[in-house]
Amino acid sequence: MRDLFSHTEVYHVLEQIGKGTFGTVSKCWRSGDGELVAVKMLKFDPPRNRVIRNELKLIRAVCREDLSNCHIVRFFEEFRDQSHHYLVFELLEMSLYQLQKKNGFKPMSVRNIRVITGQMLKALQKLKDLAIIHADVKPENVMLVDHSRYPFRVKLIDFGSASIFSEVRFVKAPYIQSRYYRAPEVLLGLPFSERVDMWSLGCVMSELYLGWPLYPGDSEMEQVRYICETQGLPHVSLLCSASKTHMFFNSSKNSSGVTQWQLKTNWKCLAPWEVRGQGQGRGEGLGGGGGGQERRKYVLRSLDQLSDMEPREREAELRREDAEAEVRGRGGREREKERKRERAEGY
Repeated sequence: MRDLFSHTEVYHVLEQIGKGTFGTVSKCWRSGDGELVAVKMLKFDPPRNRVIRNELKLIRAVCREDLSNCHIVRFFEEFRDQSHHYLVFELLEMSLYQLQKKNGFKPMSVRNIRVITGQMLKALQKLKDLAIIHADVKPENVMLVDHSRYPFRVKLIDFGSASIFSEVRFVKAPYIQSRYYRAPEVLLGLPFSERVDMWSLGCVMSELYLGWPLYPGDSEMEQVRYICETQGLPHVSLLCSASKTHMFFNSSKNSSGVTQWQLKTNWKCLAPWEVRGQGQGRGEGLGGGGGGQERRKYVLRSLDQLSDMEPREREAELRREDAEAEVRGRGGREREKERKRERAEGY
């Protein structure tokens, strides 16, 4: 394998460990200290140059802060040669998606989802403090640090789609967020904020719990339909002001002259939690089916059903872990209330 030369280091390329739309990621050995690192290699061309400049701007903004407990990937340096731009990051083990795939897309226990979610909330809080929107929170961009030594310690990666809130607050209909994790305001063409990252995190949490994406839409129309069938239609004021509403909804006036909205496509209603006969892997059965093919594994009529349901694949041991985690969670909340009460009383 070839070597890469920055101004201060030599990186020996060992193997390619990832590939995306704009480049590849390779595991490299850094000769200066013998550490293994991840080098993102982006080939020069106009679209990629814009992405590179944006990612570097956001990474530099983040790296000015102390990231020791923020669960955001560490960035070391950037350099270039005649054909590529290189970004050097700490080497992480595998993504949550790779972990899901390794485990046959089985549901994850509540206690482990809580550990992951708590860390991602810290990462998103740091980005909010910096007025940065990540805009691509998904299982592929949440990486395990070292699963054998630090179980479920994770970090957020990939700032290629990130933006600074003040620069995009009035942008409508941007092409951001992977479809399964795309927030309603982005789908509808409304002004958006860092809250879109919280929507994506909620979708990731439910996917870990179910072992399957909550809203695996094959198109934006299908994405909107799935969301509305579970969480209801957005408020009429939002639908009246959104730039893309007419792509998904038909409008009419009632007898009082008030605008009413209805989804454009009528689909067969399914019983809550109906399990479809899709493949074992998440990717199976998620191709461009179209034609009204049901892509959800669990059809929910309310998010409240998540707390009551038992996905078919959940094993007895996993259910016990979830029950124990819930008891511990309640106990922890009671202990925290007690500590606050003691502090208030001067103990």
